[in-house]
Amino acid sequence: MTTIANDISTAATIRDNNAQTVERLMDGENAIDRWMIRWSDRLSPIVVKETRQSLKSKQFVWTFIFLLLAILGWTLLGIVSLMPGVYYFPAGQTMLAGYLIMLFVPALVIVPTNAFFSMAGELNSNTFDVLSITPLSSHKIVLGKVIVAAVQLLIYLSALAPCIALTYLLRGVSISNLGLVFPIVASSAFLVTTIGVMLGTFCRTSLQLVFFLFIQLAVSLFAFIYTTTMVFALMADGFSDNAWNVLVFLIVPVSYGVLAILVGGASIGIAGENYARSIRIWLAIQSYVFFVVFLFFVNFRLSDALVGGILISLFLHWMFAGVFLVSQSGVITPRMQRKLPQRLSSRIILTWLIPGGGTGYIFTVLNFAAFVAASLYSLMLYNADLEDWLIPPLLLAYLCLYLGLLRLVMMVIPSNVGNRSVLALLLGVFLMALGCGIPEFISLYLSDFSSSDYEFYSFTNPFKTFSNLDRAISMYLPIVLLFLSAFFVFCLNAILISGDIVLVRIQTFDDAQAGKSARGPEVAADPFAAD
Repeated sequence: MTTIANDISTAATIRDNNAQTVERLMDGENAIDRWMIRWSDRLSPIVVKETRQSLKSKQFVWTFIFLLLAILGWTLLGIVSLMPGVYYFPAGQTMLAGYLIMLFVPALVIVPTNAFFSMAGELNSNTFDVLSITPLSSHKIVLGKVIVAAVQLLIYLSALAPCIALTYLLRGVSISNLGLVFPIVASSAFLVTTIGVMLGTFCRTSLQLVFFLFIQLAVSLFAFIYTTTMVFALMADGFSDNAWNVLVFLIVPVSYGVLAILVGGASIGIAGENYARSIRIWLAIQSYVFFVVFLFFVNFRLSDALVGGILISLFLHWMFAGVFLVSQSGVITPRMQRKLPQRLSSRIILTWLIPGGGTGYIFTVLNFAAFVAASLYSLMLYNADLEDWLIPPLLLAYLCLYLGLLRLVMMVIPSNVGNRSVLALLLGVFLMALGCGIPEFISLYLSDFSSSDYEFYSFTNPFKTFSNLDRAISMYLPIVLLFLSAFFVFCLNAILISGDIVLVRIQTFDDAQAGKSARGPEVAADPFAAD
């Protein structure tokens, strides 16, 4: 009996010690542990779940094994092939080039594609219904997928870190080069991954999954080729001599990655939220910050060539964004209508943030018109030619014309049609093809298919107009027709969106209570009082 009692006492002591140890580990033994425990509790549960699943998947295990084998093979092959010159000549750049290509493959191809399948799988396997009833917002769900991809990328990078340090010892690679290469790679990987997650939110059927998979693979392949070429070119020329290019590589991918997260969150979000507000605000912030940073790098001195370059970049930015903005159905739920501004000053500014293709069209035109005005002011400081003066207004006219026509076409399409953004993109390309192809065919037909000249009806072709701008100016009729057409389309769209502008805010419960308190307590009428 004594032995049994001693065993029970020993087991109880061990259990108490284990419980104390677990409690001490959960509370943290030092300040760093307590800080990490506190911040880990704030992580989205989807990050924990997805990280565990991704690190246990065969895809990650085999990719990591092949990466280790590739590192070992390139290290042995590179060092042996460079012998004995490795002792006398710099060989760091040669070895670094191989290691970077090994990093680019998982960072720009494998990890983004895996993130695409992870997001699309949530929608196709109906597991997203479970996530939708949790307190997690749609943006947190999308961001959780991106964080999981970042964790995988960090693991791949940790495997390459010792080898990259070896390239510094082999000479030919500076610390500044290494310090700038990886932020550039990280920003490019962030953009491609967010695009993959965003495309995954569009997949509702198997056919859409195949379609967007091809788009994701094309984006990954383009990013791999472009990033590899530009990083090697910057390393050869020196990062210090290309400060503007380095800043563009750091800022632009991150900004568009944030935009992809916002769009992806809006795609899987509930219908009662105004996701258009955050997306449009971020689009405006992108363009204005890019314009200010560009002015800073040229010391606020814009020449006519710089004006044309920056304005064409902003034109492509707003044209591409405008295609998706005009595709919105414009369904405003009572929940959104309760949050509409009441004051006249607020309505003038915030009305263009209301969901809808019409408000999106006006928002796009107004923002690009601001840059056109700034460009015209900068050209006024220089004795610019007439052709330089016409480029900003012509770009604005083409933006008004084609986006306005696309908006009118999208109004005919029912609002319950799925993937309206993709449909708008295809229709926009079709309208542009018609605007360029029909005048070209007429010109060829009138000349018996011998030559194609620029005529007055070629004003719908922006490529031919800008390449024959001197002839368009001398004819002056194409310029007039373009401006009149753009003005007519803009006015027609402005009239058709009047229903969205005159919406009145619905009174909420708090507003009603505030009105009652301002009027004072209500006194019941005396039923026996004389009339």
